[in-house]
Amino acid sequence: MKGVTRRQWMVGAAATAGSIVESRHGRPAAAAPVSRSLVPATSSGLQYLDPAYRRLYGPGTTVIDRLAYHYVMRRDGQDYAASQRFRAPKDGHIDAIRIYTPGGRDGEYAGGSGGSVVIGLYPDDDSDAHLPDLSEPALAEARFVPALRGGDFLWRGDQFPRIRFTAKQPMRAGRLYHLVYQQADARPETNYINLNSTATNSEAGRPMRWLDLDDWASLYGIRQGSGSFDWHSSTARPYGGLFYVPILQIDLRDGTRFGSAVMESGNIEARHWLVTDGHPIRERFRPSRPRSIGGLSVHTAAEVAGSLHWRLLADREELCAGDVTEAQANYRSIRSLTYQQGIFQWYDVPFDRPVSLLADRRYDLEFSVSDRSRWRFAAQRNGGWWGFQYPAAFCESQAEHRLNGYWTDAYLWNPRRITVDRSNWRVVLHEEPP
Repeated sequence: MKGVTRRQWMVGAAATAGSIVESRHGRPAAAAPVSRSLVPATSSGLQYLDPAYRRLYGPGTTVIDRLAYHYVMRRDGQDYAASQRFRAPKDGHIDAIRIYTPGGRDGEYAGGSGGSVVIGLYPDDDSDAHLPDLSEPALAEARFVPALRGGDFLWRGDQFPRIRFTAKQPMRAGRLYHLVYQQADARPETNYINLNSTATNSEAGRPMRWLDLDDWASLYGIRQGSGSFDWHSSTARPYGGLFYVPILQIDLRDGTRFGSAVMESGNIEARHWLVTDGHPIRERFRPSRPRSIGGLSVHTAAEVAGSLHWRLLADREELCAGDVTEAQANYRSIRSLTYQQGIFQWYDVPFDRPVSLLADRRYDLEFSVSDRSRWRFAAQRNGGWWGFQYPAAFCESQAEHRLNGYWTDAYLWNPRRITVDRSNWRVVLHEEPP
């Protein structure tokens, strides 16, 4: 390919032809189309406990195009239930969960008082479809009473309840489990709640690029009368043109937390950031423990062909830098409900040598251009405002952009507003393998 120097190489299989990345530490890097520093993104995905998956550090492990929900109600004579499937990271009893429930439109997102939702923790049935096994009593139970008024919450924070469980049996590390939500109200057609999920358009790919679909999934069940539920996965197959994954934090009795709380999308053309000459963006990290980083992944697209420059800084010291180059524009959009939403691609960039990050020190992953190219980015909110905690909410970094000569948080609804927010760009750092 013309113009490719020793400091440049093709991106991974996720990139389109003509996409080039460059990494440097002030000297040429050896050409290497494959790097063991990068965690592979395969069609089957990695299990949550796989050491390779645990090397991913950053908010872009989950991306969102929009919210979507599953019913927990009775509608047209059918009962609807929801299940959130996950792989237990360790032995232990479940203590509490935090979820996201929609409200505000009586009759659509929720109805009446919201009802009374019974939540049970059940084992997986070990079938190829990995459905909840409801043949035995629940391993843990909770009851959620939303106390809505006319299908709406009195305070928005009530949409993100922390629900305590009574646990009877512990979970076992590495096994699949299901949190099953069923409506127990005497009038389930009138009083009901639904359960929000992160969703991506089917043309954009799955919300969790690196993770096995078995390990973090949204399912819905339908039944007539008192029979068994017929379960379907909206993570394995698109539902209404969308791939779903749970918005869920799980707390164990020993203080362990895990989950994913990416919950609000900036992937609407009116909310996009355009990186142009003089208008950079950055993700500001503050890691809670030391890490050795061997590469990065960024989710973006070129509206106008050219080079996107990236660099990793410690204060003002440049630790490494390089370029992603597109010979042709590759940004496109699709219609989703009333919005135009972007279709981006992943660029995987190996470093030519590892970079050490120290605990509790600021590091900036900055993106800029110095030519006439234009690169689109979408921010997303991480749930930190509403009680979700790290690592379910990735609060160890923050999306920022330069406005009027100053760096400020990226605010999804108004790019011209100087404010404090809990948002992220779609970026991931890859830790070095041991």
